[in-house]
Amino acid sequence: MTAIGTVRVSAPGLNIRRRPTSRETVLGDLRRRDIDMAIGPLAAAPDGLDLVPLFTERLVLMTRKAHPALTADMSLTMLAGLEHLLVSQSVDATGSLDERLSDAGLSRRVVMTLPNFLAAPFIVAETDLVALLAERVAHRLAGVAAIAVHPQPAPAPSWTIGLARLAGAAPDPAVDWICSLAGKVAGKQ
Repeated sequence: MTAIGTVRVSAPGLNIRRRPTSRETVLGDLRRRDIDMAIGPLAAAPDGLDLVPLFTERLVLMTRKAHPALTADMSLTMLAGLEHLLVSQSVDATGSLDERLSDAGLSRRVVMTLPNFLAAPFIVAETDLVALLAERVAHRLAGVAAIAVHPQPAPAPSWTIGLARLAGAAPDPAVDWICSLAGKVAGKQ
């Protein structure tokens, strides 16, 4: 059973809402009880939170199957030479890869940007564009879109996704339960 299936059976009265927040606002959101917990990159978490690591994530290279430029020993230089689709909500066409490329004296051409990842695998599947996507998402979407998933040239950075709650908050059995479930689900991925 999926995590959502478990929630629906075990706690049919529970309502789950995804709300936008940021490093700058999450502490206030938790203090006001606008949110009960936050899940996101732990490196961005402010002080005053209890943090529980859930899993480590990294970006992988997503290409169409049988992409002509793909090789088993792709270098950073080769990656820079490909045409990219960038998933970013930022107005500029730069992402985490661009800093690595710049440090190596390289740059890339970003042909297209999208504000979220949903259309990315389908566009990549029909073109010679490549994209970087979170590994867990890329592998799930590879079964739906005709894409191949490859590791990035080393060194590929990773980050920890975790669960944050307000430090010293009064115990809440419902929130404790959903946080425990989130930990179990993350461990299965």
